[in-house]
Amino acid sequence: MINPDDSPREPVDRAKAPTAVRYLIVALCVGMSVLLYVDRFAIAPIASTIMLELDLNKERWGFATGLFFFAYAWCQVPSGWLSDRLGARWTLALYVVGWSLATIGLGLANGLFAIAGMRVLLGITRAC
Repeated sequence: MINPDDSPREPVDRAKAPTAVRYLIVALCVGMSVLLYVDRFAIAPIASTIMLELDLNKERWGFATGLFFFAYAWCQVPSGWLSDRLGARWTLALYVVGWSLATIGLGLANGLFAIAGMRVLLGITRAC
């Protein structure tokens, strides 16, 4: 009778063995998550300066910046679906380009509607 414990072990295929790249990927993902968390609220310290320069009151500013969280919440499920359909690599690249352009646009915004639009775009692209 053959004992399963006495069976010879298969040699490890070095091409399929885990590498140290996985640690780099995890570190990059954690770093990106921290950066995105901080970036969500990075507009708060300069809000009073922006409101003064664009002649906005707190109510209008709160509405425009709050649209980010509305768009972020509503786009969670669609962005997950899109990631499943297109793959994580493509959608993450798409989202990074999108939120980078929205951040640049936010810096160039010169009025309430531009700020609101960029905050919505930022919320949509951050929902990944």
